[in-house]
Amino acid sequence: MFFFRKPKEILSFAYSTRERYFIHKSFQLKVIFQFLFAVSVGLLAVAPAVFYFIPQNYKMFIEMAYQQNPEMIPYLEKELVSFYIYFSFVSLFALSFFAFWGLRFSSQLIGPIRVLQNHIKRLSRGIWFLGPVRVRKSDAFHDLIEDYNYFYRSLQKKEWQDLELLQKMQDVDHKEFFKLRGQILLAKRRRLGLEPHLEDDREIVSFLPQKKQPLEKVS
Repeated sequence: MFFFRKPKEILSFAYSTRERYFIHKSFQLKVIFQFLFAVSVGLLAVAPAVFYFIPQNYKMFIEMAYQQNPEMIPYLEKELVSFYIYFSFVSLFALSFFAFWGLRFSSQLIGPIRVLQNHIKRLSRGIWFLGPVRVRKSDAFHDLIEDYNYFYRSLQKKEWQDLELLQKMQDVDHKEFFKLRGQILLAKRRRLGLEPHLEDDREIVSFLPQKKQPLEKVS
C-alpha cells in the first residue's frame, strides 16, 4: 500500500562535510587553552637556561675574547642574538602548532557528539526515517557511533514490525484480532518494564494467521 511504503532515508549530518573546525567554540577554546598552557609550562621550564645560564657562559667567552682575541667579540655577540631569535621562532612555532592541533583534536571529539545530538533531537520530534549516523574517518568515538546505529536500527525495525502487524490485523477475524492486539500490548509493556522482558517478540508472530498446508494423501 502507498500509505505504508517505507520513506526514503535522509542523511543525518549535523555539520557540513567541508572542512570546518569550530563546531562548539566554548569547548574547543577550552581545549586549545589547555594545550597552550602545557606548552607554556614546558617553555618556562627551559627559560632559566636560555635567559640566564647561556648568557652567563657567553659573558665568560666574551671576557676571554677581550683578553686573547678581540676580533671574535662581534661574532660571539651575533651568535647570542641569533640564538635568541631561533628560540623565539621555535617558541612561536610550538605555540602555533599546538593551537592548531588543539583545534583539530577538539573538532574530532566534539564533531561526532554534535552529530549524535542532532540525530537524537530529530528522533525526539518523531522523525524515524533518518539514515544512520555518519562521521568522518578521522573523528573519534567510532565504536560509540556504531553501537548507537545498531540501537537505532533495532528501534526502527521494531516500529516496522509493529506497523506490519497492525496492517495484518485487517485480514484476521474478530477472535484473532483481539488475540493479536493483546500480544502487541504485551510487547509494549515489556519494553517499558511493566512485564518480564524477553529478548524478542517471537510470540507475536505465532499468533499471525498462517497459510493452511494441504493435507498429504495417505496411501
